[in-house]
Amino acid sequence: MKKIFVFGVLILLLGLAGYKLMGDKETKIKPTQQVTSIAPSKELTMAEVSTHNNEKDCYLAINDKVYDVTNFIEKHPGGKVITFFCGKDASLPFFARGKKKEPHSEKAQALKEKFFVANLVK
Repeated sequence: MKKIFVFGVLILLLGLAGYKLMGDKETKIKPTQQVTSIAPSKELTMAEVSTHNNEKDCYLAINDKVYDVTNFIEKHPGGKVITFFCGKDASLPFFARGKKKEPHSEKAQALKEKFFVANLVK
């Protein structure tokens, strides 16, 4: 019984020491580091979106929001078909894709938010 108690106390102390060490590394901010707030939403016109019209610089407009999908092109499950819509309004193809005109999955709809860059202004 005494061995179990000592072992338990030892585990607890090691855990606390590890937590303390990790906590210090994650929460310390060096005086030279700047803490910035989230930038306000940017707005783009369709004319501006249309300049991002190739595989190396691909913006899509979907339902009045603009997404930079440049780094997603190679990962797109449907292949490079996404590049046909670079610099364009992709609302219709996003919500009525393929021959069956089915919308993208809820997962895809949530994933696109990672690529949001601006609101579309008309």
